[in-house]
Amino acid sequence: MEISLLYRSKNDTPTGGIGRDTVDRLALRRLIEGLHLSGSDAEYCLRTLSAPLFNAEDIAYRREILQDFAENPALLDELDRIWDRLSRLRKDQADLKKEKRAAIRTARGEAVPDAAKNLLQAAGLTLKRCLLLLDAAKRTLHACALTSQGLCRLKNELEEVTSPAIHPSLLRLCTQMEQYSEISGVAIRLRLNDGGAVVACDLMDRQSIPFSIPEAKKKRFLFGKRESDSVSAAAVDLRSCPLRSNLRAEAMQSLADLADRVSAALFDRFLTAGRELSFYRAALCYTEWLREKDVPTCFAELGGEVIAFERLYDPLLLQTMDAKMITPNDLSGDSARGLLITGANGSGKTVWLRSVGLMQIFTQAGLPIPALSAQVPLYRQIYTHFSSGEKELTADERAGRFEQEVRELAAMLDEIGTNGLVLLNETFQTTAYREGAEGLSHILRYLTEGGNRWILTTHLTELSVHLDSGELTALRADHTHRIQPI
Repeated sequence: MEISLLYRSKNDTPTGGIGRDTVDRLALRRLIEGLHLSGSDAEYCLRTLSAPLFNAEDIAYRREILQDFAENPALLDELDRIWDRLSRLRKDQADLKKEKRAAIRTARGEAVPDAAKNLLQAAGLTLKRCLLLLDAAKRTLHACALTSQGLCRLKNELEEVTSPAIHPSLLRLCTQMEQYSEISGVAIRLRLNDGGAVVACDLMDRQSIPFSIPEAKKKRFLFGKRESDSVSAAAVDLRSCPLRSNLRAEAMQSLADLADRVSAALFDRFLTAGRELSFYRAALCYTEWLREKDVPTCFAELGGEVIAFERLYDPLLLQTMDAKMITPNDLSGDSARGLLITGANGSGKTVWLRSVGLMQIFTQAGLPIPALSAQVPLYRQIYTHFSSGEKELTADERAGRFEQEVRELAAMLDEIGTNGLVLLNETFQTTAYREGAEGLSHILRYLTEGGNRWILTTHLTELSVHLDSGELTALRADHTHRIQPI
């Protein structure tokens, strides 16, 4: 079974999802690109963030690994180098195997065993290099004081495949395969059934084969000792017969296949962990960036129904502004299924909504957030709908935009299940306020009854007429960009 550094159990860890436009509406892609990661690391990080965990133990699994990497600064780079070589080795193996097998298919006569010998040597060398790289990874992990379940499990798995009971023997076998030649001290031993078919083959030292030729035995005194058992052998000239070439080639190909299967099993077991290092490279870059911004950071407390935070910063503003120029926000514990935020244009409603969405996504990915403290419920799905409600539109544009919003919300409601978080920004503000408020109230009530939580920034103050006070908590953004209870 493959080893994962992102999931406690690769096949059993459930993940949720985010809406198809959420990455762009929350400016998550722009935020990740601002960390100046490589293209592959940025895309891998975004894919991981787009599959939020909703089990506290799964999130803790990632947090512990991230903390281990943070406390052992050279560990990630060293593991990255080893896994990069391991990945390239697998690619080289596939290319070389294809090339060597093509050579066997086109070979004739004595060229067949020569091609098979090249395949055997390549397979032995690949397996040997794979074992040595895994042993280097084990020694790298042993040199660090690790506490995370994930890295300790990786270390234990590496110890198993590089244990003294099997590792030296495998390396010796690989060396024999790598150095095999007709004049070496290594022989191929074949076992034939009664029909003359090869049923087994292995490599052994020529000197350990006690041949005896019956016709050539000489008389001698044994002094009471039994003559040691030996393998009866007769000289057979097969130089002009294809049987010898076919048997040699078949034996070498069988041994090469065995080595390739062992290598493939090791690659399948461990290479996933190497790919997942991309996420932790991005995570360390993100945490170092927060440290340089000199803002408080924390891991949010998980679970429950209450959402709360103290001195929460918007990460996107941190990319473009000094932290001292940004107003962080607070939210006292609230368990209402809906949060309604009103306020004038430019008062910070959208920024506040975005910061809450990013806080949720980062927390459920196992990452810290720019806040002094936070308490966060866990959701299976995170959806967003950001309208251009504050933009000046003509009558025709307003009608078209309203129709588009209806289609977008209908598609979202078709997808969302239960226990989701829906972030709505200025929805239905391209139509008359009274009609917009009434229509939106039905959607919000539908979300609530479906077991979802919603947060809405709006100018539709008439919503409070259509929703019961117990269904929502009303907040207001003031001129200082702070969100306060009404």
